[in-house]
Amino acid sequence: MELSQRNSSSQQSLIQHSQSNPIIVGALYLLCFLLTPNNIHCTNAGSIPGLIEAQVTLAKFRKNDYEQINNWKDGSDIRYWSNRNLNVMLQYGNVDLLKRILQEQNIIQIQVDVFGTSVVKLDQDSMVVIGALINIEQLYANLRYGNEVHLELPILIKFADETMEEEGGIEEIDSNSFHLQSKEFNSVQFHARVAVCVIINSKLFLQEQIQG
Repeated sequence: MELSQRNSSSQQSLIQHSQSNPIIVGALYLLCFLLTPNNIHCTNAGSIPGLIEAQVTLAKFRKNDYEQINNWKDGSDIRYWSNRNLNVMLQYGNVDLLKRILQEQNIIQIQVDVFGTSVVKLDQDSMVVIGALINIEQLYANLRYGNEVHLELPILIKFADETMEEEGGIEEIDSNSFHLQSKEFNSVQFHARVAVCVIINSKLFLQEQIQG
């Protein structure tokens, strides 16, 4: 099957069956072979027809519908796929692809939403928050230090930083993660501190680039 046909089929499945988690996960499986840590696939990902549209559809589903699902945490397969997808694209994607992901999928807003909507009481909740924190860590680290395709990407650091400030991301991380006292949440606290440090250091790096 041609790549464009396979991606088109997956996209239609995402749109037509957006209320059925198993069908969505099944449709996403058709895209997974494009998202493996393969340099050739990932560096060429910006030219694969239908891939970005399918990712945007998934992001819109997650953003708009998870509050309507009685127990949205049951969608762990969807979150796992989406997080893995994002991290692979950050590692191997080209600058135009990264910019489209940031702009069209509202990646930062979606990660920050996790902090605002999750009441961290159970192990499963904590893993959701840790996943979002790791995504933010990797996002800023890749934008600062570059990836296998590009070196430094200061213009995208500026875009990400403006979005993070607009969404109140630092405050959300602080209020929902730093103040947890239970020993069970040591991992959440650790990743929260790392994420905040990475964001602040990226901002300082950007200022040095501008001044230098």
